[in-house]
Amino acid sequence: MLSQIKTEIRDVQLDWIDQFIENLFPSSEAEVTLALKRAQSELPPPLDHPLTFNMALDLIGATRKMKAYMFPMAKNLATGRHRDARDAGFDAIRNLRPHGDKLAPAVDFLDKYWDKCPEKLTLDMIGIDCVDPSKARIKIYAHLPTRNSWDLIHHVSTFGGQATDPDRLKGLEILHSLWNTLRNEQENHDDAYDKPLRHPTSFLGSIMFSFEIVSGRYVPDVKMSVFVLLFQDLGFLLFLLLI
Repeated sequence: MLSQIKTEIRDVQLDWIDQFIENLFPSSEAEVTLALKRAQSELPPPLDHPLTFNMALDLIGATRKMKAYMFPMAKNLATGRHRDARDAGFDAIRNLRPHGDKLAPAVDFLDKYWDKCPEKLTLDMIGIDCVDPSKARIKIYAHLPTRNSWDLIHHVSTFGGQATDPDRLKGLEILHSLWNTLRNEQENHDDAYDKPLRHPTSFLGSIMFSFEIVSGRYVPDVKMSVFVLLFQDLGFLLFLLLI
């Protein structure tokens, strides 16, 4: 399928995608069987089957740019790993050729923070720009289960105070001024307040983060998706970019 798509889209490069497929897809019938079995008992619906791949196209005028999204949980389940999908996903990024060595410092930085985060982060998927690897972004998507306090949002967005560049802090200042509105919160609560979710068992969690890394940059950029329908009766998602 990907080889057919490549002929229809100019300047698409699939070298990294091919490596992700090799490293993140179950590679034998036995691995597929184990992944399916563990998914049914360990993952919540509708994720109780091991997804492997999604794709998207950016349509800009007559230009089409391809993105791919990999789900490392399938390989994680297939190989009997139990920590979380970071084991398979982060190793796949570190081992990319070319430029995996230039991505590794940011992956290591994120990996270390992940263990120190005050709340459990669950890795959902990894997004890749299908362009020249020297210019491609890799986005690591992860969500919080239920917590949504401003203190926690600030902690994750600054990696516990390790990233305090002016642009990041300015974006957080703007977001802070909107935080209660986004959560449909009418009362004045302190920054430690976690608002109860309307659907606390949703597989979406409360907040989704995207940690964006590129070759040669040590600290990931952070984007955030606020699932407004979990806080108020609105059927849409609001995406915010922290800049």
